[in-house]
Amino acid sequence: MSLIDRGIKDTNINYAREDAWFRRESGDKAADLFYVHPTTALGVCSSNLAPKRGKILNDGMSGDPDLVENHCGAFEGCNVWAPKYTQAGMLAQACKNPNLPANQTAKVENKFIRPTLVAYSDVKRAFEAFLDQRPDKKRPFVVAGHSQGSILLSKVLRELVANSECEQYFVAGYLTGGYVPADLFETGCGALHNCRGPEDVACVIAYDTRIADLFDPPKIHNLACGYGLWPHHIHWLLHDKYSERPVGGDDVSKDRLQINPMTWTCKGGGVYLGAKVPGRSTPAMPSEGGTEFGNGVHVASKAVYVPDPRAWCKNAPAMPAKEGNLHPVDLQFWFFNIKENVPKRIAAWQRNRI
Repeated sequence: MSLIDRGIKDTNINYAREDAWFRRESGDKAADLFYVHPTTALGVCSSNLAPKRGKILNDGMSGDPDLVENHCGAFEGCNVWAPKYTQAGMLAQACKNPNLPANQTAKVENKFIRPTLVAYSDVKRAFEAFLDQRPDKKRPFVVAGHSQGSILLSKVLRELVANSECEQYFVAGYLTGGYVPADLFETGCGALHNCRGPEDVACVIAYDTRIADLFDPPKIHNLACGYGLWPHHIHWLLHDKYSERPVGGDDVSKDRLQINPMTWTCKGGGVYLGAKVPGRSTPAMPSEGGTEFGNGVHVASKAVYVPDPRAWCKNAPAMPAKEGNLHPVDLQFWFFNIKENVPKRIAAWQRNRI
């Protein structure tokens, strides 16, 4: 069913205009980046919030003063295209338990998904404008986002990239903190697939970072804020109920795609290269070194688990380590591993084209 059929109206953001973008670079770098920012405001009084002007600020959601710098900076070898969009407010993403009897779910599902579809309608049009406006249509491109941005990008990849003309130019999707179901890209997605290694292309990378000794899924519901957020249910509805209906609490139900940003596989270990701290160009690093820290990282079906970083990462944006949830800094925490990986993956795409 189309967005129009669902009654989702166009927000009239004109992506032909420069002011519809936080950043729109038409340079000659090796690749283009389409980046979608996370939820940046609570949205207490509105289901959807109009795009912000100027910098992408997280307004206390993660304490980050500039997401273009501290997210997109990990993709410095790419021309950055970062659209403004009518995001779904944080509280608009809350709902009653979706695991209700079928005859009670319709109203809940409609209230739950409509704000997300409004946001997606903007991101969809922005991506179409990105494909149309970028000067070199044959230049490889990367997509990246965090949280709500990653959730919306999962639909962009399935609906607009998979089995399309632009699929051949797609390098990878870095869907950080997106709670991406492990089976979302298993079928019907053309060449797109879950990431298999550091130089894999046409692949999807997703992970959710948690502190091993603190996080206890049965005791905490995803974002640990008690608002009733159900990421698996959002994916299920956003992707037109693509699979069997999720059952049970989100953190104890379906597996999620978890790719270790050091090995770029579902295996643990690797060498940690550091976190991004605002205003600082050098990485924040554990005192024991990147190899020892990496040895303490393991991958499970719900998260990438890391040793407690609070002793050495105090200045990272609003380090939300209470109860072990590092969701707000999913990208900043792995910033330098991503920064190292992106050019390798672009080079691999280029080799495959020869």
